[in-house]
Amino acid sequence: MVDDLRRSAASDLDEMLDDAERAGKKRRRKSKGFLGMSAFERMIISILFFMLVTVLGLLLLIATGRIVL
Repeated sequence: MVDDLRRSAASDLDEMLDDAERAGKKRRRKSKGFLGMSAFERMIISILFFMLVTVLGLLLLIATGRIVL
């Protein structure tokens, strides 16, 4: 009788741990965005990258004499 109780408690514990692991894996997938950033952070990075490329391109055009100020 005690053995049956021990086995059922152990199986219940295993099921609870499996459910917790599955829930943890699902949460990690949902919270992890592209490169670990949120949408707002990716937008800021893309705007800054665009501005950097624009400024460097303008400086290159001025240095090669294609644009005269």
